[in-house]
Amino acid sequence: MVTKILKHAAIALLLAGSFSSCIKKNEEPASIVGKWKLVESRYFSFINGLQVSDYSQYNIVYEFKTNNVLFVSGVADDNFSLYGNGEHFYSIGDFADGRNLKIGDHGLWWSRISSKKLELDLMPLDGGLIVFDKLK
Repeated sequence: MVTKILKHAAIALLLAGSFSSCIKKNEEPASIVGKWKLVESRYFSFINGLQVSDYSQYNIVYEFKTNNVLFVSGVADDNFSLYGNGEHFYSIGDFADGRNLKIGDHGLWWSRISSKKLELDLMPLDGGLIVFDKLK
């Protein structure tokens, strides 16, 4: 029984990986470089279930520059941001557990980037999901 479950899980993971890496021909992968406005965070709690917070009324902007500098602006005492105002260094690569974005010394994320959305995800590790809209 356990072997059958593991076999099905392995097949599902292989299929998910093959579908998620598909890129249409002549389509450039989306770049993280640019300005992104923080709009939402999601966090799952066993007591309260899925918690969604709307940050679209704030003007918290993460600007990823080509020189691996992330500039954060708009953070105030009464609003949310993982990183404070100012400069932070980031790098993109293959890190632990398939995470592909590192911010600062300790922030490893799974990131999903499209031309309009950026998601920073730690939900598989009981963390949160942070959603940004592209500004430029």
